[in-house]
Amino acid sequence: MNPHVYISCIKQFWTTAVVKRSGDVTRLQALVNKKRIVISEEVVREILQLNDAEGVNCLPNEEIFAGLARMGYEKPSTKLTFYKAFFSTQWKFFIHTILHSLSAKRTSWNEFSSAMASILICLSLGQRFNFSNKKRIVISEEVVREILQLNDAEGVNCLPNEEIFAGLARMGYEKPST
Repeated sequence: MNPHVYISCIKQFWTTAVVKRSGDVTRLQALVNKKRIVISEEVVREILQLNDAEGVNCLPNEEIFAGLARMGYEKPSTKLTFYKAFFSTQWKFFIHTILHSLSAKRTSWNEFSSAMASILICLSLGQRFNFSNKKRIVISEEVVREILQLNDAEGVNCLPNEEIFAGLARMGYEKPST
């Protein structure tokens, strides 16, 4: 699959985008093709069909220790850093996959925090977890097209990162360090 990114719509969005806050609700507001676009957590949840607003954010420490023990974690501890090495091969693979998919880590892939432990435990038990409360979510082209209601024929395969970061900077966000 080779998705198209509609440069003119993205440029319009980032050129006009502002962060609006009312109460505890934060949203992005912009104008694209003379149409007002509002993106909030609720809109993202609805379009992605996350249905996780009532899910677990983070388990209490006692539940984390008990949940990891049920998963076969072999190193009882009171510390809130956990290690893949103390799980069976199957769990190591599962943990590795989840860490690489959901974590913002760049090093120390053999250890994980209590927040990641909560995710692993909820997934292993089939419990609903509030993933959208985490900082990293990958949004597909289809979702962006639906939110922006794109009908722009001008498409390219790539938008330079600098343009994306410039748009974020205008809104007050810092470029991530590499």
